[in-house]
Amino acid sequence: MADSLIAWGVRFAASTYAIKVTADATAETLTFPSTGALSATTDYFMSGTGEANDLLAMIDLTLETHSVIVTATSALTASFHHGVSFTKAVGTPAVSLEWDDGATTLDKAIFGFSESTTLAAFSLTSEHQASGLWRAGRQLADDSRDRAPIVGAVSRAMSGKTRTTRIATSTAERLMSWRLVPQEKILTEYATSPRASFEYGWINSMSRGYQFRLYDDEATRTTSNFAPYRVADISDPISRSDEYAIRWDVNLSAARDD
Repeated sequence: MADSLIAWGVRFAASTYAIKVTADATAETLTFPSTGALSATTDYFMSGTGEANDLLAMIDLTLETHSVIVTATSALTASFHHGVSFTKAVGTPAVSLEWDDGATTLDKAIFGFSESTTLAAFSLTSEHQASGLWRAGRQLADDSRDRAPIVGAVSRAMSGKTRTTRIATSTAERLMSWRLVPQEKILTEYATSPRASFEYGWINSMSRGYQFRLYDDEATRTTSNFAPYRVADISDPISRSDEYAIRWDVNLSAARDD
């Protein structure tokens, strides 16, 4: 069975942000997103599917507003770093995403870039895993079914006869479990990439009720092969493994959000 992936919703406090970009020695401050405005109640995903809430498509459209850059195409690499390639109108000199410039307000860690200014002749790949993703590096527990809890009641008379009232068919729920996960995948203090831990996604997104997506196979991410969920229980889902002290278990209760 393939390794699974959770893409958790990223939200923004402001309606727009700025990023300074230099291409062919032409420096311009671009607006992210390039059209419309960010909504404080919308979940944005590092999906690469081209949807309206796809962060990769949004950064591409922003970069393409630069007067020299004709095409920008982003993707997630095999290690889930963010990569972006450019087609430019003039030659192939370096493109620079000026993350440390005072004009830039867009958070570089969302796209996995470090604090240093990034330069490349044709394409860029961020140094860290892109935000909004959690990869346990292992498969889900064997039970992969969505189950609909029964909402209703049963009454019993003194004679022993029973009558049942079923009020409604509730939203399907699922228990997601990962076992023996390395602590660098779970706890923020051990994470090798900013925002790549389950703890960060849990505290800053999932436990707030933001939508997240479950991909049963992390290598296949399309508009149709994920299931959307929101948490059904905000109890802490992570616990230290009873078997190995440096590994952790995750038990996440979630309801379908179709």
